[in-house]
Amino acid sequence: MSTTYGTKYATAAAAAAYDEVICQHEEDPVWAAEQGLLTMLIRRHLPHPQSARTIDFACGSGRILKVLQPIVGDLTGVDISAAMLERAAARMPGVKLVQADILCTPESLPSDVDLVTAFRFLLLAEPPLRENCLRVLANRLRAERGIIVVNSHGNPWSFRLGARVRDAILARNTSLPHFSMRDMKLLAAKCGLRLVEATGCGFIPRSVQRRLPATWCARLERAMSGMPLLWRFGTNLMFVLRPL
Repeated sequence: MSTTYGTKYATAAAAAAYDEVICQHEEDPVWAAEQGLLTMLIRRHLPHPQSARTIDFACGSGRILKVLQPIVGDLTGVDISAAMLERAAARMPGVKLVQADILCTPESLPSDVDLVTAFRFLLLAEPPLRENCLRVLANRLRAERGIIVVNSHGNPWSFRLGARVRDAILARNTSLPHFSMRDMKLLAAKCGLRLVEATGCGFIPRSVQRRLPATWCARLERAMSGMPLLWRFGTNLMFVLRPL
């Protein structure tokens, strides 16, 4: 994974900045809603999640591992960054962690896996990297019943649309990264996968969150997340993929 994204969090300082500044904290209302959606999707699409053999790819400091541990069976966290895995080991003692560049050593991943998760990867990784990694992960799935659950925290049809319009009007030379449901369908097809369900959350911009009581924001996010049609306008989309 010798690309910009692959080396972005290689140092202890970069891993700490991601974990403590960039990444959502436990009290974040969007993160709380996202955890609920992930748990719901796993239980809906896996008949026996408690025995599911699971990989959390690009596991970083272990946020998704913490959500998965109580609901799945054999659990492995995989990341290219040793610095990130050090933080994951401190957060999730006892969980198996593997440092690997899966493009160079796909055999470092378990095979016949029931569930693969990959969060905050699709939006940030370069297109060739995301496609190549998704192909490798798809090849580790158990035939027919395995699933991949991935997310995009950059839905262009969310409140981010307002920022794009503003920047265009003001002729600002800025561009927020984005990854839509259409992007997911196209990528899945290239990797021998199909999209079987999508949902979303993340309706309240941080600028608004700062002006409202935290309990209000949490209730609003929980009420709106996953709602029919409305989820399409959440900034955080979540996708369930199966092999073709």
